[in-house]
Amino acid sequence: MKTLLNTQDHYNLSPMAYPWAFEAYKQARKNFWDPEQINMGRDLSSFQTLTPAEKEMFLDVFATLTTSDLAIQENLALRVYETITPPEVRLWLGHQLADESLHSYSYQHIIECLSLDDASVYRRYQERPYILKKFKLGNEYAKYIHSADPADKVLAIAFFYLCWEGLWFYHGFTPIFALGRKGKMPGTCEQLQYIAKDEVTHFTFGIKLVNALIDETGLRGDPELRDQLRWMFEKMENAEWEYADKGIGAVTGYSALTHIEHTRYLIDVRLQQIGLSKMYSSKEPPIPWLAEMIETRKEKNFFETHVTEYQTGNNLVFELNSMEDIGDWQNAEQQ
Repeated sequence: MKTLLNTQDHYNLSPMAYPWAFEAYKQARKNFWDPEQINMGRDLSSFQTLTPAEKEMFLDVFATLTTSDLAIQENLALRVYETITPPEVRLWLGHQLADESLHSYSYQHIIECLSLDDASVYRRYQERPYILKKFKLGNEYAKYIHSADPADKVLAIAFFYLCWEGLWFYHGFTPIFALGRKGKMPGTCEQLQYIAKDEVTHFTFGIKLVNALIDETGLRGDPELRDQLRWMFEKMENAEWEYADKGIGAVTGYSALTHIEHTRYLIDVRLQQIGLSKMYSSKEPPIPWLAEMIETRKEKNFFETHVTEYQTGNNLVFELNSMEDIGDWQNAEQQ
C-alpha cells in the first residue's frame, strides 16, 4: 500500500498511486539550461554604475537567494525525501534537488562574473537580522516534519512549498528584475529568470502535494489546521515586511510597500490553492508583469538579450531582441 507518509515498499515504482507526480517528473526532465550559455558580458560594468542604494539592495536580495537555495537543498535531502515515501514522488524530489544544485551553480557563476567577494555574499544573511529572521522561521517549520502529528508534517511541507518556494522564491527575484526593467544587470536577470521558471514548477508540484497530504491525513476542513496555516502565512508576511523595509527600501522605481503588497496578493492566491479563504482580500496583482515574465512558456527576455524556448540541452534556439521592447514597456507603464 502506498501513502505519502508511509509506503510499505519503497522499491516498487508501479503500480503508481500518484501518477500526477510521475507526469510532473517526466515534464521536468525536458527543462535544461546552462548558466554559462547566458551572456554576462555587460553585468560587471552595469553593477559598477548602480547607485549605492541599488548595490545594497542587489546584494541583500542576491545573498538571500543564494543562501535560500542551499537551505532548500538541505531540507529536501534531509527532511522531505525521508518523509515523503512513494517512489514516483521521490523521482520528482530527486529532480528538484538537481534543479536546486544548478541554481547554486548559477549564483556562483554570477558572483565570479561580477567579481564579488564570495565570503561576504554567503555570510551576509548572518550579518543582517532582517535576512536571518526569514531563515530562522524556515528552520522553525522545518523541524515540524519530524513530529508524529500528521498536522505538523502538513505544516512543514506547506511552509517549504507554499511559503519558501511559492512566495519567498517566486517573489524574491522581483527587486532585481526591477533593475532589469531599467536596462540594468541584464545577464544576471536572465539567469534569475531561468531559476524563477524552475521555481514555478516546484511550487506547482508542491501545491498538489500539500493538497494530497491534507486529504490523506483527513485534515481537510479541520479548523485547527486552517488556523495554523493562516498563522504560518501571517508570520511569513511579517518576516517579509521587515526584510522589504530594511533590505529593499525604495530604489529603481520599486519600493518595499509594492513588494509587500504583492506578497499579500500571493498569500491570498496560495491560500485559495489549498482550499482556504483569502487573508488580505487581494484582487489584482500589484506587479502585473511578474507572472508574465516567469510563467509564460515562450520566455521573452526583457533585458536586451534574446528570446528562448525552454527546451532540452543543445536544442536551444535563440532569437535576437532589441531595446525597443524595453522602451515599449516603459512607455506602456507611463500611460
